[in-house]
Amino acid sequence: MASISIDNNLNKVLIFSANTSWYLFNFRQNTIRAFINNGYKVFCLSPLDDYSCLLEDIGCSWIKLDIDNKGFNPFTDLKLFFNLLKIFLKVKPTAVFNFTIKNNIYGTFASFLLRIRSINNISGFGTAFIHSGFRYFIARRLYIFALRLSTKVFCQNTDDYKFILENKFVNESRIDLLPGSGVDLKKFKKKTSTIYPPKNDFIFIYAGRLIYDKGIRELVNAFDQIDQNRFPSKLWIIGFRDSKNISAIKQSDIAKWDKKLNIFILEPSDSIERVLLKASCFVLPSYREGMPRSILEACAMELPIICTDVPGCRDIVTDNLNGYLCKPEDDQSLLEAMKKMLRLPIEQRLKMGLEGRKRVEKSFSEEIVIKKALDVIDNI
Repeated sequence: MASISIDNNLNKVLIFSANTSWYLFNFRQNTIRAFINNGYKVFCLSPLDDYSCLLEDIGCSWIKLDIDNKGFNPFTDLKLFFNLLKIFLKVKPTAVFNFTIKNNIYGTFASFLLRIRSINNISGFGTAFIHSGFRYFIARRLYIFALRLSTKVFCQNTDDYKFILENKFVNESRIDLLPGSGVDLKKFKKKTSTIYPPKNDFIFIYAGRLIYDKGIRELVNAFDQIDQNRFPSKLWIIGFRDSKNISAIKQSDIAKWDKKLNIFILEPSDSIERVLLKASCFVLPSYREGMPRSILEACAMELPIICTDVPGCRDIVTDNLNGYLCKPEDDQSLLEAMKKMLRLPIEQRLKMGLEGRKRVEKSFSEEIVIKKALDVIDNI
């Protein structure tokens, strides 16, 4: 952990807080760079992982923050709250950008007590709003309370935006809509005009966390039912084995799937754009999303998409235009969408990919996200 040195100009000190360093580096790196280039001192709060040192390499100061990402434990969560209070008191930021659910909740509570502005980013309401039960009820109530105490709330899809306003969790003047975390259109750009010859296997690709809520079980079940004689194809599943998540896929299931014919479980890549170049179609059968960065990146790479008709996904994909929508938690609906994509002529798949690229260029550029972050601090 870097030693904490405080800029005398308190108006130029910011905190970015998330449940992984990986998230901050991969999804918020260019926003952090923009603030640093504008003279701000930026502190990143997150657990230690392989990306913590990379955050310091881009010019910010990293502070270790221990977070239990597996469910809600009142003792570990209370410890997290007091750690945030301690750090905020020492750093004295003008504002805190919170990302991911626990950081949003406890970061906002700590900020409110210390009269620090809190800017919450809702990438999706996640597990707490999908499942039922007492602990999920408590998690939802805490989240709603935190939203009401926030200085600013950024939502990443229209469903969440409307849900918050309709339930009066936040006044309309304190909420805004973002195009997810945005896409770096220079990095995610198709560098070849490759057309997938019929003699080659069609490659479906999933890239994301290995948790059941992403619909990976349904994806494997659907792919198993594809007639390989008629439609020779492969399924690549790429992602982090998120063992701390309550919805984490069991290692036994991952091993079983990896043994199946034409299904390949691959390690995550820091150059996912190179992997996407080899794919034919991107698939995300998630139960619920905020604004899935994985789909935005795949669209930027001119890939047709298959995803579930849920918040976030349907903000990006229009059925029959740049991909196909299917029902969540329904492997038969997913199978039909995959068969439709396999039957589609190459020219139509390429057209879908181009439509996706156009949509990302128009509405989901990372520059939009960076500008809104800069603007909210200017207004403060």
